[in-house]
Amino acid sequence: MKIHISDKSKLDYFFGFIFIVSMVMIAQFFHNIEIILPEIAALTSGTWIYHKRDWIKHPLFVWIVPTITSAIGFSINQLQLFYAWKVLLAVVLIITILKIFQSCLAPAFATGLLPLVIDAHSWTFILVTGTLTFIVMLGVYIYGEHVDRSKFPAMQYHKILFYIFITLSWILIVLMFHRPQMAAIPPVFVALFGIVNQSTYNLNSFLRHVISLTGAAAFGTIVHTFILSWIGTTIITLPLVFIWLYIWKVKLPAAYTLPLLAIVIPKDMFNMFPISTFCAATFLLGMAWLYHKICVD
Repeated sequence: MKIHISDKSKLDYFFGFIFIVSMVMIAQFFHNIEIILPEIAALTSGTWIYHKRDWIKHPLFVWIVPTITSAIGFSINQLQLFYAWKVLLAVVLIITILKIFQSCLAPAFATGLLPLVIDAHSWTFILVTGTLTFIVMLGVYIYGEHVDRSKFPAMQYHKILFYIFITLSWILIVLMFHRPQMAAIPPVFVALFGIVNQSTYNLNSFLRHVISLTGAAAFGTIVHTFILSWIGTTIITLPLVFIWLYIWKVKLPAAYTLPLLAIVIPKDMFNMFPISTFCAATFLLGMAWLYHKICVD
C-alpha cells in the first residue's frame, strides 16, 4: 500500500508527531504520567494537520476553552458524587462553556472529562493543560490557516439537548450493566460532538468511525501491554493510527487520542478498553446517525 501525501502534509504530520512525542518524553523523564494529556493528540492533529476551520477560526480559544474545561473537570472530580453523575455534570458544563464562547472545539470535552477518568487531584493537571494548549495555539498562529473567516453555525439548542440526552442514556446503560467506568471515553465524546454538529451523517461514515476508534484503542492496548514504556507505545502507535485512518479514508482527530489514553487510564479500564470504546462508539455515534437520519436528513 502506497500512501500519497503532499510535502506540506508531511511537514504537518512531522511537527505534530514530534510535539506529541516530546510531551510523552518529558513525562517519562519526570516520571509524571499526569503530563501526558491524550487530548493534545486530537487537538494537535485537528489544528496543525487537518486545519479544521471550525476549530481554528479563533486561535485564542484553542488555549482558553480547553484550559477552562480542564479546570471544570478537575473541580468536579473533587466533589463527593458518584462517578457517572460527575461525567454527566461535566458534559453539561462543557457544553455550556462551548455555547458561551460560540465554539465548536470538540477536544474541550476530552480536557474536561480526562480529570475524571484518571482521578486527577493535583493542580498541575490544569497547569500542564494550559501550557500544552498554549503551544498548540501558537502553532495555529504560525500556520496562519485561521485567516479564513468562514462562518460556522453555533450549536443549536435542540442539538445541545440531544447531546445531553444521549449522554444520560449511555450513563444509565453502563450503570444497568454495573460498568460505571465505561461512562466516559473522552475521544468518543469528542467525535460525537463534531458529528451532532454536522449537517449530514450517513451509515457508511458511522461504520468507518466506529471501526477507526475501536482499532485505535486496540492498538494502544495491545502495544502498551507488550511495550510498557510510555514513549515506546507512543512512537509505535501513532503511525499505526495514521495508517489505520488512511485505510478507512477517515480524518478523525479523536482517534489519535486513544493510544495515549491507554497509557494513562486506570487498570480496571485498561483490559476492557477496546471493547468499552467499541460499545460507546456504537451506541453514541449510532444514536447520532439515527438523529441525522430521522430529524435532519
